[in-house]
Parts: sequence; structure tokens; C-alpha cells
Amino acid sequence: MPGISLALFCAATAFAPAATAYDPADLEHLELFRECKGCDLSGAQLPYSAFKNIELTGANLSGANLNGVDFYSAIMVDVDLSGADLTEANLNSAVLKGADLRGATFYRANLLGANLTDADLSGALKLGDITLGEAVLCRTTLDRGIEHRDCK
Repeated sequence: MPGISLALFCAATAFAPAATAYDPADLEHLELFRECKGCDLSGAQLPYSAFKNIELTGANLSGANLNGVDFYSAIMVDVDLSGADLTEANLNSAVLKGADLRGATFYRANLLGANLTDADLSGALKLGDITLGEAVLCRTTLDRGIEHRDCK
């Protein structure tokens, strides 16, 4: 099964800080059904997971370790990714409308063709190292202000 197995996830997070607030039932639901609307995966350790074409609308992934995660074509409307580590993550063609990406780390991330309409990337780290070609930046908040490119 693509992604990280629940047993491997539990073993990998056994020594995680007590502040981790994710709900293990939400992770299990995500793995079984490839969607988890409004779920709590805040602080979860999910590096190098395969989450292509999943739906995470309204999910909380704040502070999560998503290093190298493949979110190709994922639906992530109104998702909270504030403070998340998205280093080398693949967000190619992902829908991130209204996403909270404040303070997230994007070193060498791929956002080619991502829809960032109404997303907030203020305070995001390593934005200069990401691929934003063809990304939709309509009412997208960046440190330099609000971008209105691609608004129709």
C-alpha cells in the first residue's frame, strides 16, 4: 500500500515529543480511504509518504514533518500547514486554495502548477528555492504583499 503503514508510523513516532497532537485514528482513516477531511495530523511525522491524489480539505497538518512527501494532485483546500516542514515535498498540481502556509519550510519543494489562490505564505522559509512555475497566485499572501497573478 502506498504511503507509510500505521505500524511503521507508530514505531517512528514512539519517541516524538509529547506535544504531538495528531489523532492516530485520523491517520488510519487517511491510509484506508485516501481522504481525511477536517482531520488532525498536527505535529505528525510523515516524511517521504506517498499521498498522491488524496483529499485533505480542512485538515490540520501544522508543525508536521512532511519532508519529501508526494502530494501530487492532492486536494488540500483550507488546510493548515503552518510551520510544517515541506522540504523537497512534491506539491505539483496540488490544490491549496485558502491554505495556511505561514512559517512553513519549502526548501527545494515543487509547487509547479499548484493552485495557491487565497493561500497565506507569509513568513514561509526558503521560498526562493522552490519551483513555482505555472502556480496560480491569486490573492496569495507573500512577505512582499498580496500577489494577484492569475486572478480571473
